[in-house]
Amino acid sequence: MSPSRPLLALAALLGSLGSTACPVTDDTGEDGPSPTSAADTGAGTAGAATGGECFVAPACDPLAPSCAGGDKCVPSDGGFACTPVPPGTEELDEGEPCSGVLSCSPGLVCAPVSLPDCQGGTGCCVALCDLGAPQCPGGTSCSPYASDSSLCYADVGLCVVAG
Repeated sequence: MSPSRPLLALAALLGSLGSTACPVTDDTGEDGPSPTSAADTGAGTAGAATGGECFVAPACDPLAPSCAGGDKCVPSDGGFACTPVPPGTEELDEGEPCSGVLSCSPGLVCAPVSLPDCQGGTGCCVALCDLGAPQCPGGTSCSPYASDSSLCYADVGLCVVAG
């Protein structure tokens, strides 16, 4: 049995965004390991790579994350996915320098932006915001997360220094 058309379309979209997605599989394991959690989570799952391993990552809404256990809703292949956090992973606060999607506390993302007092990482931990109802800390404003409005989550923004 081959993967469903929506999953193939999702895989194609993720691939066109320069993704590191793993093969999307059906529940028989064809085209790769059987994604047991895909059957449990239903639609909206896609393969994602982290730390050299593939897993089935359920999609999540970054403005209202509902990830299970210790998973975090983080940017993944042009969208957002619930991603397992390895034990001992440091969770940095807003405005701190960061170097990866898992390094910031929940509700924050590591973005390649400049902030006062944030130096030394590949980015800074910044808050996510809703472009329709922005609530950002003082001195920052809500700017679009992605320049491509055709992506899902076109309402997601980042709280960055207005410039």
